[in-house]
Amino acid sequence: MKISITIIFKGILFVIVALLHLQMNGQYHWDYPGPTNGFNGDVRAAAVFNGKLYVGGNFTLVDGTTPANRIACYDGTSWAAVGSGLDNNVRLLYVYNAELYVGGYFTTAGGVSAVRIAKYDGTTWSTVGTGVGMSGVPYAMATYGGNLYVGGEFGSVDGLTVNRIAKWDGSAWSTVGNTGVGMNGAVYALGVYGGNLYCGGSFSYADYVCCPTGVACGKLAIWDGVNFSAPGTGITGSYVYKDMAVYNGELYVPGLFSAMNGVAANNIAKYDGTTWTALGSDVAGGGANAEVNPLVEFNSELYVGGDFTSVNGMFASKVAKWNGTAWSLVSTDTLNSFVTTLTVYDDGVHGAHIFAGGKFTLKGVGKAVNKMAILPVEWLYFNALHNVDEVRIEWATASETNNNYFTLERSGDGILFDGIATITGAGTSSKRINYYTSDKNPLAGISYYRLKQTDFDGKFTYSEIVSVNVENTQSADFSIYPNPVNISDGSSFSITLAGLQRESTALVVLYDVFGKQCVSKRVQTDSHGSINFTFEIGASLNRGVYMIRATSGNKQFSKKVMIG
Repeated sequence: MKISITIIFKGILFVIVALLHLQMNGQYHWDYPGPTNGFNGDVRAAAVFNGKLYVGGNFTLVDGTTPANRIACYDGTSWAAVGSGLDNNVRLLYVYNAELYVGGYFTTAGGVSAVRIAKYDGTTWSTVGTGVGMSGVPYAMATYGGNLYVGGEFGSVDGLTVNRIAKWDGSAWSTVGNTGVGMNGAVYALGVYGGNLYCGGSFSYADYVCCPTGVACGKLAIWDGVNFSAPGTGITGSYVYKDMAVYNGELYVPGLFSAMNGVAANNIAKYDGTTWTALGSDVAGGGANAEVNPLVEFNSELYVGGDFTSVNGMFASKVAKWNGTAWSLVSTDTLNSFVTTLTVYDDGVHGAHIFAGGKFTLKGVGKAVNKMAILPVEWLYFNALHNVDEVRIEWATASETNNNYFTLERSGDGILFDGIATITGAGTSSKRINYYTSDKNPLAGISYYRLKQTDFDGKFTYSEIVSVNVENTQSADFSIYPNPVNISDGSSFSITLAGLQRESTALVVLYDVFGKQCVSKRVQTDSHGSINFTFEIGASLNRGVYMIRATSGNKQFSKKVMIG
């Protein structure tokens, strides 16, 4: 006997804050991490602070009934308000010097006067500076040279003219640049790479130094602590936006653009310090077909969110992942609106997961997630191996949440599956767990296996499919006549099949394309393991493609039949 193993990917995909359900093929489903379903307004920012996940946005309720004015925190079990919250929307959360900095449209935070920027030490809210605050909304923060840099749409902070970018040293605000002129347009993104601070937004001038003759610096500038400069001609498009990220030693820049430094790059590009490159080449400019915003590294891959529906020509609804050379699907769940934030959070019990925030409320048609979801099982691998007279099934999980049990399912055609074993899950675990079971009566020829993982609340997801080819010397001779079957000429056709178990009862079933059993018949095989009979199907079947499956002992064969 010989054995070959082939992995077949089956896409099974997510919210305004959502935590991913990772499947074995690296794809996800989403659940809500709480007793009910979600927030009553958009989630626009997230940060991990003091062991909890903090989220901010436009909402006033969490879990449907818990008041939480524009900011809430999650400890891995439940959501809670953060004091009395803020009096208007939050757009930015960032941790600096062991305090949580918050930016947005508000004028009070926890009852304290704080105009568009405030900080929180885990107990008390306070102003940042003298209390005059910002004249416009802050959108980005980054730590550089020990100082906090803030970018946004503001012209002044604490009465000091700064023009959309400012520096906070923990006690006072100052301008950024030689002249203190700042930027002539909004700063929406800040990131540190190669010892420099990268600033992105909708501006065309930075301190009037990188573009002294009026040549556009392309909405992207570099600050080295002394001077501004431009890393090339910048973008062709509207703006650089949200979370720049360093991944595999390169800077990744998202936004809404079609080119970077003259290189076609759709809404995201990477930079190695010398050259700008697109992500993917299957379509011109690779990247995504609509705006890209948040970026975060998780499990050695870069997760990318935004408003897109495809990446590099491949379907991907609002979130996809990049491994440095290629894109892959995160989930086939279709989100109905923007993903604006991605954050990795580990509560110390359930392991690390990704939370996604944004404007969406549905994953697929009619499946509400309302801004929050959780990943119940994180799979590491799934293998099927032939061993003498059985097939050994092995898999491992990195973490589990609410996992009741696994069902091992088998198919002879990769379409119709039957459960053959149940394996108890670990409930909730943050440690790696290895599992195995055996199919002691494997099918002859190619058989397909998958796992169905079921939570305590009845929700379930499927793994990828793996196939095992246990070859033997006896081949099948499977014929159907006529094929196609003209149902107007009659309601039967002949089946001839050799290779079944000898002198046994074979079950022959006709299935439609949805896996529904339409007609079945039991037939006795002869001393050679063959059957030859007329299969009556009646005249009520719809025209279309069907599947005939014959099973006898550990032998199973399938064949398509067209009924017209």
